[in-house]
Amino acid sequence: MLALFQREIADAVKVPVFMSSLIQVPLVSRMLASDQKVGVVANREALSEDHLKGAGIADESMVVAGMQDQPQFAEVILRGESKDLDLALFDRELSSVVAAMIEGNPEVGALVLECTDLSHFAPGLYERFGLLVFDLTSLTRMVAATVDRKRT
Repeated sequence: MLALFQREIADAVKVPVFMSSLIQVPLVSRMLASDQKVGVVANREALSEDHLKGAGIADESMVVAGMQDQPQFAEVILRGESKDLDLALFDRELSSVVAAMIEGNPEVGALVLECTDLSHFAPGLYERFGLLVFDLTSLTRMVAATVDRKRT
């Protein structure tokens, strides 16, 4: 889906388009040592081969950790059963998912957060785990800095 959607939107407009923070995975992969992997945090059930292909992910060494089984994430974000997001609980859920990913895959050298709802927690993850954290905010800042380039 992302492959078509990303391309269709990019072809339809005259501005840079980025529909997923996953397009950073190839870049992040190349920034890491060859024995390191990119840790991706997402709704694992929503990531298909087409989704990854649409983001330009081919042979990147990565590990995907899913948020879909976390109660707060599933209730508020996935199913929309509540509008009351408990930020502290959400933070604990996300941190436990990342901690388990790193424990099982100590070669993870950086994180990419796929879900836009995770961006708020990137600074805390960086402080907690000491890994670079890429998300939609980091991608937006990179694109904005490029679009609004000034001579100094």
